[in-house]
Amino acid sequence: MKYNIKTQKHSKRHLKKTLKKQKKHLLKTAATALSALFMAAMLLLCTACSRKEDGGTQNTETVQNTETTQNTENTQNTDGETTPDTVNDSSGADGTSAAAMISATAQPTGTSDPSESSGAETSPTAATSSAAAATSAPAVSAVAGTASTAAAPEYKGLVVIDPGHQQYANTEQEPVGPGASETKIKVSGGTTGTATGVPEYELTLDIGLQLRDKLLERGYRVIMVRDTNEVDISNSERAEIANEADADVFIRLHANGSPDSSVTGAMTICQTPANPYNGDIYEQSRALSENILDSYIFKTGINRQNIWETDTMSGINWSEVPTTILEMGFMSNTGEDRSMQDDDMQQKMVEGIADGIDEYMKQFPPKERDETFFRQNEEEEASSEQNNSRETSEEDLSKEETSGETEESSEEESSEEESVPDGKTKAETKEGIKEETEGPPEGTAAAEDN
Repeated sequence: MKYNIKTQKHSKRHLKKTLKKQKKHLLKTAATALSALFMAAMLLLCTACSRKEDGGTQNTETVQNTETTQNTENTQNTDGETTPDTVNDSSGADGTSAAAMISATAQPTGTSDPSESSGAETSPTAATSSAAAATSAPAVSAVAGTASTAAAPEYKGLVVIDPGHQQYANTEQEPVGPGASETKIKVSGGTTGTATGVPEYELTLDIGLQLRDKLLERGYRVIMVRDTNEVDISNSERAEIANEADADVFIRLHANGSPDSSVTGAMTICQTPANPYNGDIYEQSRALSENILDSYIFKTGINRQNIWETDTMSGINWSEVPTTILEMGFMSNTGEDRSMQDDDMQQKMVEGIADGIDEYMKQFPPKERDETFFRQNEEEEASSEQNNSRETSEEDLSKEETSGETEESSEEESSEEESVPDGKTKAETKEGIKEETEGPPEGTAAAEDN
């Protein structure tokens, strides 16, 4: 009994001790758990703070990079020229950004409109749409990039192209120069290819239109004396078109003919230093003739004739701006006639002429002009084309067809009446009369009404 009582007391003490140990163990475990939870919470908090700091740094770097890119793109155009800083943030009343405005309007003085340029350019409408959608710095940079790609070629000068002759001759007389008593027929129909049957006026227009496109690509402004064959424009009137435009270059395209079918080659024609009408621009005209002939021969491989200086060409005498006549080749030669109708050769012919004009403009830079000049000139040209298209009516055509023989006879008579300097001869061609002169080698002929 006594033993049992002791045992029970011992059991109670042991139970209390055990419970106390378990309580301490539980408290210790709880404390450990709480400590672990606290440490985990601190770790999570530190991680969150670290991420927040990293994100802030990244945002700062992104903004800095964006601003750097924006400043870089908006302070340079395609030519590397600095543009106003306001491109970054200023906009027009209609919401169009300054960058878009530059894209739509900023062109070198006298450059062609986007519609005239052959390159793939962003239109002002497209630039405006991009600007309106621009709500962030990168978008503004994109608009600035658009402005760069829309830049037109650098303005190089104003060229007037005269495709020689026309479909129907005008055998009326006009002075060979301002105030001259001597006269010549206003314009003839030119010669005809002996192998191809292509009239000279068709060849010159074909090359003239291709030359126009090539020059526009290179940054020139171009005025065509004619872009169709059904016109009536005399040689003096052709020169007046170049004079009124105050052209930097007046180039007249022709093809040659000779009674000797073996003669080949190209030549250019300009006035002499003693020309009584425009001798003061002889230096420029001579340089233009040299550059075009050199480049034309180099590009095409056509036989070289020479530069003929003469004061007998009314189209030159009436010109107040640097001018030259290019006789592109002999249509009286079977091989050269066919060659000038070949597409690849025509491309070389056009490139050669354009290269020659480029070289000339390096020696004699273009006159300074502004867009107002070009707008006025284009408006006047359009008005002139409407008022002076001189399209022949059916009645006139009928008269000309029925009186063809009479006109040819009249042309011959008027030519015979002209004074012919010593050493010159005349040679008939299929469509008209060509005149051989002292300048070209024996056997060559240039259109007498050039």
